[in-house]
Formats: sequence, structure tokens, C-alpha cells
Amino acid sequence: MIDAKKERGSNSLTKTEKKKLSANQSITSKKRLNDYGEFFTPENIVDDMLSMVDSQLQRIDSRFLEPACGTGNFLVPVLKRKLSLAKKRYKGIPHEFAQYSILALSSIYGIELLPDNANLCRERLFSLWEKEYRRICKDEYDENIIHTAKFILECNIVAGDALSMKTITGEPIVFSEWAFIKPRVFQRTEFLYQATPGDGMTDDSVFLRKYVDDYRRIWNHVD
Repeated sequence: MIDAKKERGSNSLTKTEKKKLSANQSITSKKRLNDYGEFFTPENIVDDMLSMVDSQLQRIDSRFLEPACGTGNFLVPVLKRKLSLAKKRYKGIPHEFAQYSILALSSIYGIELLPDNANLCRERLFSLWEKEYRRICKDEYDENIIHTAKFILECNIVAGDALSMKTITGEPIVFSEWAFIKPRVFQRTEFLYQATPGDGMTDDSVFLRKYVDDYRRIWNHVD
């Protein structure tokens, strides 16, 4: 699991970087800034932070969690890099690209306090994935895979509070772990989200700690 923000917090930025951040922050409204501390991290800062975890971005299945994902300014570039990797490897094999593009999508997780931001994050991730899927798969386009992608994003991008580890309705946050057990066949297992201050730059899915349920029915994708 990669928590990009923990890798480099604001206190570790140089003076020059802090000036760039201040100059380029996009704030939707003063009220939201005051109420929620909301701002959107500029692209140059995102790129700088992601370059520090480049080795993990070379794996299609490496999991990334953004505990304050906003509209996806971190997660969208992560998915873009994963899809580029899948395209490089499987561009000439549409059904393989379809499978690994779904695997890339299923490895991305986010928590966002504001529901409208969470919705926009899902939309941006889906739009990016669908564009590449349509471009590569063309005649092999499958509505079932479209449905799968949307379902995964509904599960993986959660409207909630990462500090309290609860959804906006007060329920514990539950994430799904997705795994292909054979081509085009997914298995889904649910875990309670549990994080501690020491979690961060690992790839052992430390936020998927407490087992909840195993969907023993096996889907052809997801239904």
C-alpha cells in the first residue's frame, strides 16, 4: 500500500516548493477552505511526490491509498501511469489489456470527506480508464467490463473520514480486495479499514487488516 502524502508531508518541502504550492493551490471556495481545509495539490507537486515511489508505479497491481483524495489529483496520475504500463505490455492483445486495466483500477483506493469530491474522483478515474479501454479494445468492447469498472470505483473510493475510519453515514469504512483467480474471473474479499500513524510506504496492504467477509460466489467480472 502506498500513501503518497505520508511519503512527503508539507514540513519536508523546501522553501521554493512551498512558494510554488502556495502560488498554485486551487481553492474551490473560501468557505470550504475554512470549513474543511480544502485545496487541490498542483500537478508539479503531485509529479514530484509520485517520482519518489516510481518503483511501485512499475507494478500494475501495487496498491495505492489516498486518505484525503479530493477529486483525484493524486489517484488520476497513478492510474494513468499504471494504464501506460498495461498498454505498453498488452496493447496488441485487447483481452489481456482489458484484464490488466481492471487490475490497475482495482488497486487504487481513496477516502474523501466531501461527497461531491468523491463522486468527481470516481468520474475522473472512470473517464481515464474508459478512454484507454475503448482505444485499445475497440471491437472487443464489453459492457460487462464497463459495469465492473464502475462497481469497483463505487467500492474503492469512499466518502468518509480517514481519521475516524468511518463513512459519512457513521459506518466503519470497508474496502474490498480484488484478485483474479483465473482470466476474467474476480474474487472479492472485504476488510475493515484500519490505519495507524506508522503506516505508509509499504506494499503489504496494511490498511486491509481486519477480515470482514469473503464473497464466495465467483463472478465473471462483477455483477
